Formats: sequence, C-alpha cells, structure tokens
Amino acid sequence: NVYVGFQGEDGIEWGLPLRDAAFDMQGDVYVVPVVVDLGGGSWYTAAAKLRLEGDGAGSSYSLVQLLDDRSLLHDDQTTLQLQEVEVDLNGHVYVLNCHCDNKCDLLWKYDGSGPPGALLQRRLDLQDMGIWAPVGLCVSTYDGSRLYLSTSVNQPDANSTTVYVLSTDDLGLRHEIRLQNMGHVVDITENPIDGTICVVGYRMEQIPSRSELQDGSTVPRFIRACFATIPYGSTAPNGSTELIDTVCLSDPVSAPEHDLALPVGVISTGGTGGTGDTD
Repeated sequence: NVYVGFQGEDGIEWGLPLRDAAFDMQGDVYVVPVVVDLGGGSWYTAAAKLRLEGDGAGSSYSLVQLLDDRSLLHDDQTTLQLQEVEVDLNGHVYVLNCHCDNKCDLLWKYDGSGPPGALLQRRLDLQDMGIWAPVGLCVSTYDGSRLYLSTSVNQPDANSTTVYVLSTDDLGLRHEIRLQNMGHVVDITENPIDGTICVVGYRMEQIPSRSELQDGSTVPRFIRACFATIPYGSTAPNGSTELIDTVCLSDPVSAPEHDLALPVGVISTGGTGGTGDTD
C-alpha cells in the first residue's frame, strides 16, 4: 500500500505531509514523500509519480510509478527526510534528502519514463562535496545542463553563504556562487525566460540572548530578509567562486517599502514581454 499525505479520520491519522511537488511536460506530478507500507510493520518513504484520471468532480490521481532507492551504502542511512523534487525538460527527476546524520544528505537522479529496473541513474552523497543539509533545489529549464542548491548549515550570524551549481549530467560540481550579505538560503527559483536565478533568504544581526528573550523585554527585529539575483552567463570557471551581492528586503533605511520578516519561499511567475517577475 502507498499512502499519499495524511490518512484517517476522527483524530486518528497516519502518513506524512507532502513537502514538495513538481510537474513534468505531460502533466504528471511527482510528490515527496509518500509512505510505502510493506506490511508487518515494515515501511519506507519514496517519491511517487501520479497521474490525474478523468476530469471534473469525478477526477482522481492514480499511482504511476515509485521512485526509491533501497540499496543505500550504509545500514544506518535513512531516506525519511525527502524534502524536494524537481523535473527537467527531458523527464529526469531529481529528489533531495536532507538529513545531516549518517551521511544522509543525498541527491538522486531518476529517469521518470524508464522501466522500473532502470529508473535510478545516479546517486550523490552531497557531504562528499561539503554540502550539508541541502536546501533550495532548482533545476534549470533555461539551460538544462544545470541544477542549483545551497546548504542550510551555517553560523547563525553568518553574513555570506554559498549556492552550488551542479551538472545535471553527472551531478558533478561546476562552480560555486558566494552570496554576500545573506547568511541563510530559504529557496531558489529560476526565471525561465532569461535564466536568471533568484535566491531568497535572510541574515541575523545582533541575535538576542536567551535572557533577553525570556524576560519579556522588547527585542528589536534581528532577522533581515534578503534577495539575490544571479544573471545567466555570469559564470565562473570550473571549481572557482563567483561573488554576488544581495539586497535586504526588510531594512527600514534601504528598503522602507518592504516589511518582510522571514521569507519561506520564492516562485517565478514568468512575466510578460521577456522580462519575468518574481514574487
């Protein structure tokens, strides 16, 4: 049995909430995670390909394919933290697992239309690249050879962080992009019209102490929302680092028109006239 989302009623529920979804060119949707119940109390999580059957009030989704990897290298590795899924224009599916312990920060590449025995094409241990607790997976549709992601592990008061550019072919590292004045990445998206990468995140300044938080005193805002754009074509040579500055979206001096506290995501709406808009 495969369970998608929460199941049950009357306060008795089981399953896991969906964390991400992505559509392919045929309109099928990939979701993570789903729970695969093997019976006898044995279960695991996977990504699933779903297809909408029918239309109108009687429509429903059917399970087309499971995308999983039960041949992990270490017995203590876990795939219980499947966080993100992306699909490229060629139907390849990328699934991200975020779990720092036991080398479980993993990225998989699947053939979404292949036979079950040949779905898994590559598996990458991101910690071997120095990428811990990955976040913000974004596969380019402007340049199908690239995917982008970042790390959610950084010093609390950090004022810079890194976006990694990987090859969709072999998942190898192409180069790094250092974002200045942003300490933590929340999400990454692409303007598909011109290939510009948009990154939203935040930095924390003058973090209050535990006593300041507990004594009920007024604590000034210490989280500053940040936004960065990475133009397509401003690429560094293999293995080198490109520096990009960011814009603060919640600074009362430089950005008084914004009142954004802690951003949770970013999406490109495509725009018109070849420019593209990002919300």
